[in-house]
Amino acid sequence: MKKQNTILYLLSFLGITLCITTSASAAGRGAFAGDSVGARASILGEAFVAVADDANALRWNPAGLSQLLQPEMTSSHINFFNMGGYFNYTENSSAINEDFIGIAWPNHLATVGLSFLNLGTPAMLHADERGAVMNAKISYAERSLTFSVGKQFNIKGITLAAGGNLNRFSISGNSDNSGFGMDGGLLLETPGIWPEVGLMLRGLLLETTLGKNGPTIPAKTDIAMAFSPLRFLKLVGGLSKTSGASNLQYSTGLQLDFHWLAPLSLSFLAGYKVLGKLENGTFESQAESKSVGGSIRISRYKVDYAYEQHPIIEDTHRVTFGFFQLSPVRFHLNKGRAAFEQLDDTGAINELEEVVYLSPRKAEAYHLMALTYERMRQKDEALRLLRKIQSLNRDYFQKHQLGRLMADIQEQD
Repeated sequence: MKKQNTILYLLSFLGITLCITTSASAAGRGAFAGDSVGARASILGEAFVAVADDANALRWNPAGLSQLLQPEMTSSHINFFNMGGYFNYTENSSAINEDFIGIAWPNHLATVGLSFLNLGTPAMLHADERGAVMNAKISYAERSLTFSVGKQFNIKGITLAAGGNLNRFSISGNSDNSGFGMDGGLLLETPGIWPEVGLMLRGLLLETTLGKNGPTIPAKTDIAMAFSPLRFLKLVGGLSKTSGASNLQYSTGLQLDFHWLAPLSLSFLAGYKVLGKLENGTFESQAESKSVGGSIRISRYKVDYAYEQHPIIEDTHRVTFGFFQLSPVRFHLNKGRAAFEQLDDTGAINELEEVVYLSPRKAEAYHLMALTYERMRQKDEALRLLRKIQSLNRDYFQKHQLGRLMADIQEQD
């Protein structure tokens, strides 16, 4: 386990270092860099602030990092406008590329993370105030290097998570500027049917100035809710407001999860975003966009895809790759086995139920659950699970002589 952790951390820091050292100038984020990293998160838009359950929470809401159970790395690429071809960084390209890489890892104190975002083009026009072109080939880039932390607190059955980002921003182009900024996030989860609520304060309500006379990054506030009426269905909604602007943006979306093809897990996502203005109590829509996509996860690897419709520019495709230390199934199975060996029957059942939700045909999990229920003297439930193994995986049933176990349980008083 420790060896896998070390390898994952080294690969992640190497990737971030390569992103920085191969860039033309210092790291940072400027005036037009986007926050919508991650294909899945981008589909749900601002509403993802209330979900924030993967490594893309590094940018969306660092409070959500506290939900991560194991180390996770994510990376993504998108080519806006598709004018220069994918991954085209040549001098003659007019493409605008966005690249992101991040890693988050939990520990006993909190979950911490490090991420790098680069948005730029190798060829941008430089014009004066009258529109006269002064330079036709300026390399322009906005970058940010961000350290994140998230911590969860349990207060009388209510789970409250808080997180923060420390950002190092810069712009390189006709002139270079850099600066620092901070973000803060909250995530509230109450028991029962109440939705999760997320809040993200980018800039902590204060604009960030890059350099003495450089451009500013306006503060931005996102608030969102996520509701799961069924375990495999998530409904979300969010609202965003940028300081100094009269526009509001809201987003809605849904996520459907399918696990019966385990070890392959699939998710379908759809999102709808509206940018508009609130005047005299009436909301007037100015631009709308729709996006669809999905996630495929097998073992420790995950690929997210998003097709994004834009009201003005060309539609784009976004792909995100994720990497876990262990597959989620193996992670929960290991925790369930450890809880069983420590005589923590409730903890074992909770972990093993998560396993069979993610992988409904996992005979090993049903077997361990049956042994746990036997120890809890719930004979009927133990026998039901053993019969389920017999119908799902007869080879496993015979190999582990579960027929004899069933007979022994039936003979118990």
